Amino acid sequence: MQKGYSTKVSRAIEKYLEKQRNTSFSVADVYDYMQQQGIQVNLATIYRNLDKLTERKMLVKYKTQGEDGYSYRVGDENRNCHEHLHLHCMKCGKIFHFDTELMDEMSVCLKEQFGFLLDCEKSSLCGICAQCKEK
Repeated sequence: MQKGYSTKVSRAIEKYLEKQRNTSFSVADVYDYMQQQGIQVNLATIYRNLDKLTERKMLVKYKTQGEDGYSYRVGDENRNCHEHLHLHCMKCGKIFHFDTELMDEMSVCLKEQFGFLLDCEKSSLCGICAQCKEK
């Protein structure tokens, strides 16, 4: 996933991200993973690596309502994530692509009725997914 200078930490983060394709995560989640793998790393190094990946558009960094920090999700250039919202399960962290006609209608409605241009790449609708609701 990452190109350029490779370190033990950057390779471990890359491995972690491969497992997070459809799930949101935080810096704390990455830190916990590193600890479980026996990799000693400080939070600043994780932030720096995630910032580099965000700059390369490999990650999307966004602020979620009610949380102190930021969440991340793996970017997917093949799905045109900048053109649609994402549904974010607040229990399990799963991310669903909301790339339907309803999304297009909602975007047009927001623009026409409120003059509001939606930043889809950094926006998500938060709730509980069907699997978590059943539990």
